[in-house]
Amino acid sequence: MSRADHVVCHSFHETRRVTRTAERLSLTQPSVSHSLRLREAFEAIDTTVSGVGQFDPATSRRTFRLHATDLGEVSLLPPETAPGVDVHIIPLNIAVVETELRQGQADAVICTHVAVDVSAGHTDVDRSLSLHGHSHDVALRIAHFAALHS
Repeated sequence: MSRADHVVCHSFHETRRVTRTAERLSLTQPSVSHSLRLREAFEAIDTTVSGVGQFDPATSRRTFRLHATDLGEVSLLPPETAPGVDVHIIPLNIAVVETELRQGQADAVICTHVAVDVSAGHTDVDRSLSLHGHSHDVALRIAHFAALHS
């Protein structure tokens, strides 16, 4: 938030009126309203981020929807210390995952940075990278994701 936005927010806090704040700062009402909307957006972000560290698996009653590879399905079962937590693993589908994250239909995406042989059908990552002009710098190639689970 800019210094000017801070000044607008402070003045609004004192006056509690957009019109009065605009007059006091010699601004237009739309300018004051815009600064206040920015403040609301930052407060929403702060509220979201500050709540991240307050998760207690022992008392949570939440359902998490995670897009994951087959390895994720094997590895991400809820621990016994989280009896009220449900985890719904959705097979990773690169074509819809971004939209589902943005719309709140999924909570996270879990995948690895290991290349699985194309004969196993795992080509979405390479295809997506290629579409965006990037290449895949592979350090490990395996036949199946499940080979990573031990």
